[in-house]
Amino acid sequence: MGLSLDTTEKRALWLLLRYAVYIALLFLLYLALVYGILPQKWPLSRNRLMEYMQLTLLTLLSATLGINALIFARTRKLLLLLMSCSMIAIAREVSKILDKYIPVLGWKAVFLLVAPLILMQLRNGQKLRKQISKFITSHAMAIFMMGIIIIIPLAQCIGDANYLRTAIGGEKIHVYETLFEESMELYGYVILLCGAFETMLFSWQFHKEEMMIRYGYFRQPKQESPGQ
Repeated sequence: MGLSLDTTEKRALWLLLRYAVYIALLFLLYLALVYGILPQKWPLSRNRLMEYMQLTLLTLLSATLGINALIFARTRKLLLLLMSCSMIAIAREVSKILDKYIPVLGWKAVFLLVAPLILMQLRNGQKLRKQISKFITSHAMAIFMMGIIIIIPLAQCIGDANYLRTAIGGEKIHVYETLFEESMELYGYVILLCGAFETMLFSWQFHKEEMMIRYGYFRQPKQESPGQ
């Protein structure tokens, strides 16, 4: 007798496969850091390779969300809000360059682009609330939250100079600060990119359900009268 899987089991297996791929990506990043980047002759703080990697990941994240926003109109507001957050993160990564060439505002000039984009998504609050309410319970939201927790509380806390000085003392605190903060941010950006892929799957599923509702596939079967 052959082994057959029902729909729920197939979805669970597909989800497990995606999680395995995400873990593999993080493991590959670990190998690249330990055996490729960190053993080099130069101090980490003087090399821009990790910053370039972070910028590349954030650019891919923003591009993925933007492309999905063009494809999936029914989750466009949500996707553009997420893309706005990624644009702010990109500006923070290149803040030194922007502060040098943009007078007064510096990297904060990105808000001149992001703020109108965010306000446009708030115009139809009902659609946005529907998209967000569905997104909050999705696997994509869970992965995004994991990435955000690594990038903001953990990376900023463990990579804080005062925290490290109190915890381990000694000299060369700036080297440890750069090592911890940049490495953890890199892991966080990879997780966010995985979350962007999950968001694409969420948008596809959301679009499919909306189309089914629109064309009446979820209608209840017509009940027969007691006399029939």
